[in-house]
Order: sequence, then structure tokens, then C-alpha cells
Amino acid sequence: MKHCCVEMEFHLNDGDVGVTYSPKVRQYQLDVKDGCAVQVIAFCPWCGTKLPENLWDEWCEIVIDELGFDLLNENIPDKYKTDAWWLSKEEPKKK
Repeated sequence: MKHCCVEMEFHLNDGDVGVTYSPKVRQYQLDVKDGCAVQVIAFCPWCGTKLPENLWDEWCEIVIDELGFDLLNENIPDKYKTDAWWLSKEEPKKK
């Protein structure tokens, strides 16, 4: 995946700065020191670019409300454990 700038790409790969990306829900976040929480971010801390909307709410709506799984259930379909579920929705329809 291509991120907004070289700095974002570097820090996501480097791991020294507490910024992470969750492809499953297309979410950029700052990791809180205790390791138990995150702060979702809407703009790149380095270049200021608006980041894509995260899909956490949509993911929960599908997985919990429509499919009936809970967040601790390890039997969630593989498609919903990765970015495959939202990437397949964004692919252009072939004629």
C-alpha cells in the first residue's frame, strides 16, 4: 500500500515512532505508551495530508450486526481479518 508521504512510510516501517496502520479497518493511529490503547489520527503528522476515513464502524456493522460475531470470536471469516473485505468493494466493476 502506498501511504501519503515518504516520512509516513518510513515511520510505519521503522517502528520507533508509535504510529501504526491497521489495514483491516484502514486506520492510522498513534499508539499510547501503555500499549493498551490507540489514538486514531485523521491527518498525517509529517505532511498534513488528510488520511482516508477509517472503516472501523463499517467493519463492526458488518461483522457484529450483520454476521453476528463478537470481537473476541476467533471464527470471524478470514476475509474480515484483513483489508480484503473493503478492497474488494473498491475494485471497479468489469463490464
